[in-house]
Amino acid sequence: MKLKALAALCMRKGEFWLTDGASGQWLGTSEAQYLLPGLPYLHEENLAGLFDITGKQAEKIIFRHQPLLGKYNFGDADEGETLLDRGHMTLGCDGGTFRPLITSTGLELIDERLFAPLADAAYLELYERRDGDGDAYFAVKSGMLVAAVFLPVRRVAGKLTTENLEALASAARMSLGRGRWE
Repeated sequence: MKLKALAALCMRKGEFWLTDGASGQWLGTSEAQYLLPGLPYLHEENLAGLFDITGKQAEKIIFRHQPLLGKYNFGDADEGETLLDRGHMTLGCDGGTFRPLITSTGLELIDERLFAPLADAAYLELYERRDGDGDAYFAVKSGMLVAAVFLPVRRVAGKLTTENLEALASAARMSLGRGRWE
């Protein structure tokens, strides 16, 4: 776990969410949570010290400390989970880079920045899971253990309309048909 990358992610979002679960403590934002193995128990005061958050910075940050919520499964196994192909394509939109994922119910996007705290993991797999309402979320596993839980990005999806994606696919088919790409 790259703690500096995790802190940067939380600072950019302006949120530090600590979650206490059976497998340990998790830290992240409203979009992603990361397991904190091997660290002492954290709370707002020592979290600020660990990440060198000044009093002035702390005034602009939302700190939340809560028990693990039942909506998402942070466990290492989920009966209904499906291994996803992370693919080789990303989409740039609205100032960010997003990975399109083909799930059991269609297209979902995740923010590529969410992988930064996991950059030192040797091997990552992405699993689709469903919450109690049937909405998708993703468990990121390093080996057989969950290292993070991500929510799909909804704010960008509306800008990726079916029409502009179909236009892109059509233009790609034309270029491929003329042998412009190898």
